[in-house]
Amino acid sequence: MSSELFEKIVEDLREIPKNLDFLFSLSHVNEPFLDNRVFQFTELVLDRLPGARPAFVSNGHPVTEDVIRKLGALPRFYGLQISLNDHRPDHYRQTMQLDQARVLARLDRLDEMIRSGTVSFPVTLTRVGDGTAVDDEFVAWVRARYPWFTPYVHERGDWVGGVAAVTAPVPDIGCQFWYSLIVHADGVVAYCCMDGEQKYAIGDANTENVLRIYNQERLRKQRVAAPSRLTVSPCNRCTMR
Repeated sequence: MSSELFEKIVEDLREIPKNLDFLFSLSHVNEPFLDNRVFQFTELVLDRLPGARPAFVSNGHPVTEDVIRKLGALPRFYGLQISLNDHRPDHYRQTMQLDQARVLARLDRLDEMIRSGTVSFPVTLTRVGDGTAVDDEFVAWVRARYPWFTPYVHERGDWVGGVAAVTAPVPDIGCQFWYSLIVHADGVVAYCCMDGEQKYAIGDANTENVLRIYNQERLRKQRVAAPSRLTVSPCNRCTMR
């Protein structure tokens, strides 16, 4: 995303009441710490959006000691989520196509700095679950090796039918992601976090105010009514909880 577009989005969001807290994530399906502007962007958010609480999702490999110290210095920091996905070296390599030893070295250093009080912020290690005993094994492994971190296993999404890997039924409930705003790097505002290919885009941040995109009538009515997703398209094809 260009710096100009990012600043425009932040300016659009200044209409949010200052006393309203909200989460501002500078990552979606990407590695935020590979962008050398990420802390510059974060400072802009903190300066102009008093209610924003920044958060990051990372695979952990670029989380160096310098990054950890910068995160620890952030005011209103919501926390860091590391997508680890598997504690078993061979399975990790197959899933992530990365070196597990390197990421564990980063996590060990992060653990040391939190234990020593050098930095203080929440850390969550996540896994995309498969419903097998490995899910519980992952949680037990995290608790044993990193007791200061929180393990979390979440269901595998099918990206609104884009991935034929989910057999769970569509839940007869609403969706928490109706209350989020997902802006892709090109400025297209996706319907939700599962709309990875922008098939159901709801606006364009390049030419529209993003807060007005979020508050367009049909979406606002959907959030107020909070119907079952079975009655809403494309949500009636999504298994995410």
